[in-house]
Amino acid sequence: LLEYESDYLDTSDLRLYYAHHNGKSTRYKLRVRYYSATDDYYFEIKKKNNKSKTDKQRFRLESSRAKLGIMPNNEYFTDLDIT
Repeated sequence: LLEYESDYLDTSDLRLYYAHHNGKSTRYKLRVRYYSATDDYYFEIKKKNNKSKTDKQRFRLESSRAKLGIMPNNEYFTDLDIT
């Protein structure tokens, strides 16, 4: 098994946390995951819907970008309903 570290991301008012805490049927987790054995960073988007189906998208990040907190530019972010 590969060891990893995760940094979870949220809005300044914690919308993703409260969506989960309040039982919103469709919710997201955003994280940067670092695998120390391979020195790989990934930005991950997990979406869970009201039918308990989970979809995950993963984007490999350059180490320097991940350390600076620069996320990939992707049109998927505009479709996130995190209100």
